[in-house]
Amino acid sequence: MSDFHNWNESKAELTVLGKRCLAIDVDSLSRRLDLLVGVQVAEVLIDNHEANLGKHDAANLQKEKPQASVREIIDSLIKAKAASGLGIITINLDDPESPTVAVSNPIIKKATGSGKSFMFSYWRGVLGILLNKDLVLADSDFDEKNSLLKCRIRERITNDTEF
Repeated sequence: MSDFHNWNESKAELTVLGKRCLAIDVDSLSRRLDLLVGVQVAEVLIDNHEANLGKHDAANLQKEKPQASVREIIDSLIKAKAASGLGIITINLDDPESPTVAVSNPIIKKATGSGKSFMFSYWRGVLGILLNKDLVLADSDFDEKNSLLKCRIRERITNDTEF
C-alpha cells in the first residue's frame, strides 16, 4: 500500500491517513439511515461528519506540506481515499467558484440523502479549507449508463441583510 493507507494483517487493522478505519457497506448504511431518520436528516448528519473529516485531513496535509499546491494536496487525498473503495474520484477545479467532484464506478449510486453526503461531503470540507470558502453541495446527478456520480460544490450564499 502507501503512506496514506495500510493494512496490518497481524493486528487486523486498516489505517487511512493515520486513522484506524473500518470497512463497511456504506450503500446499505446510507439506505438504512435514510429510512430511519428521513432523507434530509440523514443527509445533514453524514454531511456534517464527512465535511469535518475532510477539513481535518486537508488542514493536516497543509501543515505537513506547506509548500504543496492546492492541486497537489487534492491529488494526495484522492490517492489516500482510493483505499476506501468509494470509486474513482476526479476533482475539476477549472472553475474555482464551482468545483466539480466526479466518481466513476461509485459504491453508492444515488445523488440524494446520506448517500450523496457519503460520496461528496468529505470533498466539500477539503475544498472549503483549501479554497478558504464556506461551501455547500449543489447539483448532483447519477449517470447510470456511464456509472458516474457527479456533484458541483459552490460557495454558500448568505443573506447578510441587517434587520
